[in-house]
Amino acid sequence: MASLNAQVPADRTLYHSHYRRLASSSDQDVIIHISSSGDDLSAPLQNQPFYSSENIVDPQSRRNTGYRPNDPPNARNATLTSDTSNAWTICAEEVWKHEEATVQNWKEEIDTMLVFAGLFSAIVATFNAQYYLNLQPSSQPVTPGIYILLANMTVLPGGTEHLSGTINATAGGVPGTAIAVNALWFSALVFSLAAASIGISVKQWLEHYVVPQSIVPRQRAQMWHSRRRGLLDWRVPEIITLIPILLQIALALFLVGMQLLLWTMSAIVAGIVLAPTALLLAFTIYTMIVPTVASDCPYRSPQAWRIYQALRRIAQLFTLVSRFGFLTGWRTFLFAGKATKPWSTWIEREKAKLRHLGKGEESLDVLVSADKFIGGDIFLEQVVKPCLIQADIHSALPIFYRILQERAHLVDRTVGQTPMPKWLADEMDNGSVILMGHLALEMLCRVGTEGGEGDRLRDEPRILDLLARLLPATPVADGSVYERLIAWFIGADLSPESRKGALALILRNAPKFLPDHPELCVSLGHMCLDTVEQLHRDGSDPQASRQRSVLQALDHVLFATPETESSVFDRLCRLLPITGIYDGAGDEMADIVYRYSGHFSSSESNIHVLSTCMRPLQDEDNPVPGMSLLSAILAISARLPAPDVDLIENALHSATGNASPDTVVTIAQKMDSKSAWWVVCRLVDGCIAIAKRDVQLLPLGAFGALESLVSLCDAESYGNALFGIRQRLWLLRDVLEGRPAAEEIMDVDVLANRPSTAHSIAARRQLRSYSTESLVAIQ
Repeated sequence: MASLNAQVPADRTLYHSHYRRLASSSDQDVIIHISSSGDDLSAPLQNQPFYSSENIVDPQSRRNTGYRPNDPPNARNATLTSDTSNAWTICAEEVWKHEEATVQNWKEEIDTMLVFAGLFSAIVATFNAQYYLNLQPSSQPVTPGIYILLANMTVLPGGTEHLSGTINATAGGVPGTAIAVNALWFSALVFSLAAASIGISVKQWLEHYVVPQSIVPRQRAQMWHSRRRGLLDWRVPEIITLIPILLQIALALFLVGMQLLLWTMSAIVAGIVLAPTALLLAFTIYTMIVPTVASDCPYRSPQAWRIYQALRRIAQLFTLVSRFGFLTGWRTFLFAGKATKPWSTWIEREKAKLRHLGKGEESLDVLVSADKFIGGDIFLEQVVKPCLIQADIHSALPIFYRILQERAHLVDRTVGQTPMPKWLADEMDNGSVILMGHLALEMLCRVGTEGGEGDRLRDEPRILDLLARLLPATPVADGSVYERLIAWFIGADLSPESRKGALALILRNAPKFLPDHPELCVSLGHMCLDTVEQLHRDGSDPQASRQRSVLQALDHVLFATPETESSVFDRLCRLLPITGIYDGAGDEMADIVYRYSGHFSSSESNIHVLSTCMRPLQDEDNPVPGMSLLSAILAISARLPAPDVDLIENALHSATGNASPDTVVTIAQKMDSKSAWWVVCRLVDGCIAIAKRDVQLLPLGAFGALESLVSLCDAESYGNALFGIRQRLWLLRDVLEGRPAAEEIMDVDVLANRPSTAHSIAARRQLRSYSTESLVAIQ
């Protein structure tokens, strides 16, 4: 800035004379800074006054040309020459491109008006040729072609008719009507010919206005600056606006003269013609006045602009007079808010109105109309989405709802309810549906981060409902929307209602998107575990409510993950010792580990890790996590190529000690207090899996300890669970005694009481095949 200020001359008037704001009549935002026409165009750019190398070479040009601030002077000059020549070329092309379009529009308008002026002049000249004879004083009857002779007829006695005379003009005088009609028609002819003459002259001027392409770019830009300044200084745009005004005046004069002539000839004909003539004149006057009052009126024309400018200056005058105590009160109120300087174009007036709206937030309404008018995926992605993301959330949400409603295939307009859109599976609209899904997730994220508590309670369920309608119409091959939904669910701190709705949405669409995308399942699984680990580490979720919600989403992800993709399950096992199965959401993690222990391929390392989490069941208030984890260890051991009996015995000993009668009674009491007898089914399932693999792997006395524990279960309170446990004990006994293995137990009654008691993925699939109503009825 110091170097730039040093180049500014002391004479500020001279400085500002070199910088002018030149804006065309079509675009008021074009600002070109060029030195005066007296500057030497061949001089090096860095020697020009008021320019420095820093404000000429833009950063992008420096990167493209290899320019560096510390380059030698010769290298800088070469870079500047290359950059500035390209800049002058772009400048000349842009300004003349804009100017040529403006000139072409003027030429087309003038051509249209010249055609009208020619036809209109011919019509007026025809009427004048027949009627101008009435201006000649004569005592003879006037008999022009369009003037009818009338006779005064007197009926004589006897019924004979007698011609009493004819209409004669007064000697030495001309009727006033003839003078008025001829004056109006000749004036109309003059105005029409004047419009045609001006139009021809302006077309000649415009033909010599555009500079040829063969001139050097910098000189072309300089010539544009000079010619544009001359065009504005000599009022050429204003002269062009005179042509339609002259034609409108000529048409009005002709119609008024024709009406006067008809009144002298026939009142009936004059009355009939008066109606369309009055309507035409009223329409013309109305279209000239309305744009001065309503800023959104499209009836903009040169004559309307002149009227608007005149009214604005009158308003200024009244405001000025009111400052001296005159015309106060209601008369001044009529001109309130109109005392500003008149704008130069309609565009400036509209810009002033938009600025008055306050940073243009209300102008988001244009997106609804534009999206409905243009449509398509590209407009939604490149225009609607960026605008809504950058706008204030409270302004963007209503526009978002309206756009989705306009793009819906169907709209549910139930009386008394908010209209809800619906989409159908249509291959032609797959792109739009996916984009709308991503846009809905963007708004969902913004509501959570930028909205208040009331906004979240109101808008989160509504947007989730929109996603519930969009996801069924989303193609199966593109799971990006579903993936982002899970990612948002994992990372957002939701209210209980929103968490419940989002989890239901994830569960409902999991069979559609997850089975065919194993890599997506693995990615989402690790994302869930990252979130759980982070929440546990920073302590931001003391009640573990978010961790439980994330783990529930993980359950659906693991359900669709192929058994060969065990990385998520292995990491879940390693995460258990960090969180602890008896703290926070550890019981949910242990539950998930058991559910998928018989599904994924695992290793002894997982058994070692899980064994470190075991504690004596009789010492814990809630034995469910420990018993689930023990069952998982048994299920994993049964799937190993070479199970280690020591690992199995250590796990059982860590959980139950020596399985003494007192220990069994204590565990049974805890089961009663937690109503958790269903978890014994898991433990028996684990023992069955071990026994099927090798009877020697199951420690002696395990079956007896299980029978002793089950005998303490109250059959009246836990009848269904007890029936399932006894079925499993009978199967375990048959396996230990070497009898033919019975079929796998599929007791849906027990599964209904606790869905997580399923000991295999097959059982869980059968459970999920039952409807929610059936499970509730079973319970």
